[in-house]
Formats: sequence, structure tokens, C-alpha cells
Amino acid sequence: DGDSSRRRQPRGGSRRRSGSRGRRKKSPEDEFAKLWDRLEWLKRRREESSGSSGSDDGRNAEIRTLRDRMATQVKKARRRESLGLAVKILEKSGKLDQGVLHEFLEMGARKPGASLFAPILMLCVVGKLKLTIQEFAKVVGVLVQRGAPVAQIRAVLNLVVPRGEPAIPLVPPGLEPEEVSAVFQDEAPDEDSNAEDEADKSNMTREAPSERLEVVGCKAHPQLNGTYDLDADTTSFGRPTYVRKDGTKGMVHYKRDGGVGYWVASPGFGEEALLINKRDARHP
Repeated sequence: DGDSSRRRQPRGGSRRRSGSRGRRKKSPEDEFAKLWDRLEWLKRRREESSGSSGSDDGRNAEIRTLRDRMATQVKKARRRESLGLAVKILEKSGKLDQGVLHEFLEMGARKPGASLFAPILMLCVVGKLKLTIQEFAKVVGVLVQRGAPVAQIRAVLNLVVPRGEPAIPLVPPGLEPEEVSAVFQDEAPDEDSNAEDEADKSNMTREAPSERLEVVGCKAHPQLNGTYDLDADTTSFGRPTYVRKDGTKGMVHYKRDGGVGYWVASPGFGEEALLINKRDARHP
């Protein structure tokens, strides 16, 4: 019997090893789908228990730790990590910090990538985010300034639709079929979000951007000449943006097309680039 048990043991071990080798590693798309399903479940749970006041979680050390970690990740502009922590808080019947949630929504509005903005928006619904008129106007203003997709802006407008009223459709009525795709077209494709997040992370450890820059000697578009100040509230692909504050319309920001990055001066996000610097650098 002892010999028999010793012979069986290696076979059992080999089966465990082959099982681990055959296990498929989860892709970012799998993780994102799982996160979205968890948010959908939390939304349904909130609707089913809309009459309850919820538990007092202020004394729960684990939830406080998760809140602190989420606040740190939001400060670092790390969307995926922030979403994951927020969902964990809600799954433990905790409440999201309204200030951090508002900051998260603003950060999501500043960064291209509709596939990550959609769960941020749902998180605001599940987390019962309350916005003042000024705060709501700022979020919409950031989206418009960045040249965000029309569908993304219309989705945000639904945050202020009264309960019981029909939602604003993402696609405006009366568009031709060939015009519909433009409604969803973002400044950067969703697959660039990983590189963009990494750029934000590395930007935290590099030198700070200049507070001011000056454009001189442009004869083709002399209106672009002048001083541009750092816009602390807006980034483009993890890079700083600069705006005119003398009443003249103008902006210097980073763009990326087809995986190629460069700096431009233009009247604003989404408008024609009048001056192009093809140097792909962290700062202009």
C-alpha cells in the first residue's frame, strides 16, 4: 500500500502542473469586461435597494484604506486602478468620497479613450455623485475644449436629466449613416489608452513642465506669436497644454495620429493645427 501511494503522488502532482500550464492568462479586455459586469450588478443592486439608507461604513478600516488608495490613484490619473478600487468599495457596501469621485470624472473627461470614460460615468451614477451647476459646466467645458466625441458629451448631459424623463440619445437625430461614425470618433483610439496611462505615470517622475512658453517668428500665422501659460486643468495624452490668457484664442498641445506624436499650435482642441513641431517629446 505504501508503494502504491507513493506511485500515485507524482501523477497527481503532474495533473496540477498541467492544469496551471493550460490556464489562459486574462487579457486587459477580459479584465475590463469583468469590471463592467460588476458595475452593472452594483447598479441593479442600488436600484433594488433605493429606499434604504445604506450602512455607516465610516468606522470600517478596510474601506477607509481603499478610499485612501483610490484618492492616490486618481491624483496620479490612473483610471483602471481607480475604477477597480472604487468597485471594491461599493461591493463592500462602502460609500465613495464625493470629492474624489468628482475629481475622477474631471480627470476622465480630460483624457481621450471613450471605453474607459463609460465606466467612470456609470460609477458616478452608482456612487450617487452630486454636482453643482458650476461643476457640471466645467466637466462639459473640458470635453468641448478637448474636442471629445459628440456621443461622449451627450452621455454626460444625461447626468442632469430629471428622473423619469427620457435619456438623451448618444446620436443626434437626423444624421446620415456615414455621419454617425463621426459622433463616436475620439482624438485617440481606445487602444492607445495603455500607452497614454503609462505616459502619465512616467510623467510623475520627470521634471515639471515649464509654467510658460513663447511662440516667436511665425510669419505664416502671426496671430500665434505670443505667450502661452500652462493649463493645470488640462492634459493631452499625458502631456501638458498651454493656452493664451491675453484674450487671444490659441493653444499649444500634443497630438497623436497613427501612433506618431507631435506638438501643435492651434486655436483650440479639435481645430486645424496651424503650427506643427514634429518632435515627439514629453514637453514642447
